[in-house]
Amino acid sequence: MGMVLGSQVTPQLAHRVLDWPVSAALLLVGVAASTAAAAAWYRRCGFDPVSAWFGASPAQ
Repeated sequence: MGMVLGSQVTPQLAHRVLDWPVSAALLLVGVAASTAAAAAWYRRCGFDPVSAWFGASPAQ
């Protein structure tokens, strides 16, 4: 899934992101927040910090 989505990122799309600053910022905040929440959950379940972080990050 990550490779399919990643293959759609082109230089044109990168330039278009500047047209949607609020959406781009909210997307970054949402991904960071969900990654942090999942990593905290994994830590609570007994994973070591590195495994929890990489397990929680998208497309891993």
